[in-house]
Amino acid sequence: MYACLLGRLGVVKRQGLWASEQACAARFAGTVPDGFAPARGGFQLRLPGLMTAQCLMAAVLLFVGFASACGTDRGGLAAEQGPGGPCSVENCPAGTCIEGVCVAGGPGDPGGPGGPGGPGQPGVPPGPVAPGFPDVDCTNGFDGSLPTACQCAPACFSGSFSGDGQGAFSSDDPLNDFDGVDVDPTTGELALSSTRTERAFIWIANTTQGTVSKIDTRSFEELGRYAMGPGAFINRTARGDAGFENENSNVNGCSVFPFGFDNGGQDQPTRAPLDTCEDPSRTSVNGAGDVFVGLRNAGAIVKVSAAGENCPDTNDDGTVTTSEGDWNVLEFGSDDCVQWRTPLFKGPGDTVRARHVRAVAAQDLVPLDAIEARPFVWVGDDDAGGTVWKVDGRTGEVLLTLREPPGAPYGMALDGQGTLWLAGRRNRGLGSIDTRQCVSDGQCPDDARANIPLPSSPYGITVDFKGRVWIGADRYLIRYDPRTENPRVARIRENQVRECTNLGSINAGGGCSDTVAASTDISDWRWVVIDRDGRWGNFRGVTADAVGGVFAATEGAEALVVDGDNPRNHALRDDTNLNGNSWGMATDLDGKVWVVGKERAQPVVFEPAAAGTIAGASSINLTGPYTYSDMTGSQLRFATNRAGTLSRTFEGCAASQRTTWQSLGFIASIPAGTSIQVRARTATSAAALADEDFITVATLQQGQSPESLIEAFAAADIAQARFLELEVGLSSDFSDPTRVLTPRLRAFDVGYTCQAAGGLI
Repeated sequence: MYACLLGRLGVVKRQGLWASEQACAARFAGTVPDGFAPARGGFQLRLPGLMTAQCLMAAVLLFVGFASACGTDRGGLAAEQGPGGPCSVENCPAGTCIEGVCVAGGPGDPGGPGGPGGPGQPGVPPGPVAPGFPDVDCTNGFDGSLPTACQCAPACFSGSFSGDGQGAFSSDDPLNDFDGVDVDPTTGELALSSTRTERAFIWIANTTQGTVSKIDTRSFEELGRYAMGPGAFINRTARGDAGFENENSNVNGCSVFPFGFDNGGQDQPTRAPLDTCEDPSRTSVNGAGDVFVGLRNAGAIVKVSAAGENCPDTNDDGTVTTSEGDWNVLEFGSDDCVQWRTPLFKGPGDTVRARHVRAVAAQDLVPLDAIEARPFVWVGDDDAGGTVWKVDGRTGEVLLTLREPPGAPYGMALDGQGTLWLAGRRNRGLGSIDTRQCVSDGQCPDDARANIPLPSSPYGITVDFKGRVWIGADRYLIRYDPRTENPRVARIRENQVRECTNLGSINAGGGCSDTVAASTDISDWRWVVIDRDGRWGNFRGVTADAVGGVFAATEGAEALVVDGDNPRNHALRDDTNLNGNSWGMATDLDGKVWVVGKERAQPVVFEPAAAGTIAGASSINLTGPYTYSDMTGSQLRFATNRAGTLSRTFEGCAASQRTTWQSLGFIASIPAGTSIQVRARTATSAAALADEDFITVATLQQGQSPESLIEAFAAADIAQARFLELEVGLSSDFSDPTRVLTPRLRAFDVGYTCQAAGGLI
């Protein structure tokens, strides 16, 4: 401010602006000395002794009214800085003249106290400024332990994500919005949330009962059972205290309806009334362990939280009320862990209720270069041409209704690129939807949807950790690699591999004539098809683990175990034939494989590397199960990147001043396979930020702090404004379910400068 005042009185002869943005940017790099730096432990700025007189003069001028056009205080931060008085080359021989201001020391005084080997002077970096910051020593201003977006630069203010300004993050900071990230209580570092690996659950739908069970995959204990709607069939015995007890029953309250495909799938029996049968059959689990349940007959999607006694108090009665144990099923609407239930409609006027909900896929955070970043669930109905809905995972609000999807979805699975893959049973196709383009109603272009014809009607579907799509179909187990450039097609019968002309020639007698040598590597072939050739029943559920194993359920035989890279290596797994009812397949967080039989009370569980099955699973007592989707969330974990975000809004300079968001400073540990990405948006008010799109401003790398905000906004042709919202995204390639691989952010701040009518202040 004093610079502005002195300039108005002619005390400082300006040469252009008081300090240009270019000059300030140069100071950031430590190439131009100047007089001030943030004081340790806070953001107040110090003035050298020679400025005392000018500061007093500025105060007097303020008092008599000469300061109307100058900057104002911003929340306790000093509103001015800048050394010296008028200068020229002649009257500043022992220092540096910067835009009319003489700065002591510097290049003009190589032997002075600011020269090589001497102690640091205000405004003169004592030595080279290290780009990574932890070792930098800015004497009298920066203690070397924390980064700063301003380094030791002048005219630059700093805002920090940490509540104390000293680098340690706080999970209690009300200004920070945490989602999928935690603060390490020991170090204060920001890291990906560990809760994603602690909730070792499998969620199995009790289809005929209208409930879903949450089971501990390590102890095999059923932790809770939840009614999916008012049509759930729960047998209750009244107690003397006006409560009730549940009793097991094998009565089929809601039978699993047959589904014929001889006439294009149109021969459907009459469905049960909506209020008498919920008919849950698909479960998909997100990164927090919560489940989304698709209800076939009721045409709805339900979310159940995995938090148990820590579920939110949804009815605001001051107590968390939820199911505990295998038969403690509460009336629908009274269990706090059942967070929402959303009916789905096919008609544009919300008049036609969905009645063939078949596919469900949880989706955690959308990739950080997309517009939105929050959890979703995708739901598919395979009636006629099919319908796909995108639902907000937190609220249950329907965001997108796609009435012309690429095929009628019977199953769904997501990959790490944001592609939603659809098993189209009616149309015998593999559909795909680019979820980065299909955001909401009216935002799903035609080129974001595609369909590939298949040689057999698909059923179960999954994506392995290498991004390959696996489909369990009536005759074939199919592997499709969308990323390879090798278009070759292989068909495997027993252990003999033949190359086919194309996928369509799989069923043709002479379409697969060339025998492939046993030494030929088929790991990168686009299509590999295992033909059961009458040896087993149809393929149904399919799952993949974290080390390359793929497992498929067969109706008339044991589960099939396949080497994902070389599918010619496959074999049946002993003791997994559930009397012709092997249907659902899932891999838990410890790598155990679950086989859930249709309407079988006990699943079969085995470890791929060990012989035999695990006897403990026989203690589970389900009621008419029928499910083969991602019951544990492992598919989402293995195939997609683990991610979380931290967001904060910053307010820059006074409204009468121009705010320039300069750069980002940080200290981070970023192991291979992880990343930290920063997005930003700017607006004239905090409320207006929601109307702006995020841009990616930096992908942080160790030792490369700071990152320029000026360059990022300029490249996007976006004018900077007073308010800035930053979103720091942490992500990890989640290829091992038994450990947490995470980047760590030690400290993070943003630097900005203010400019009034008279120049930089």
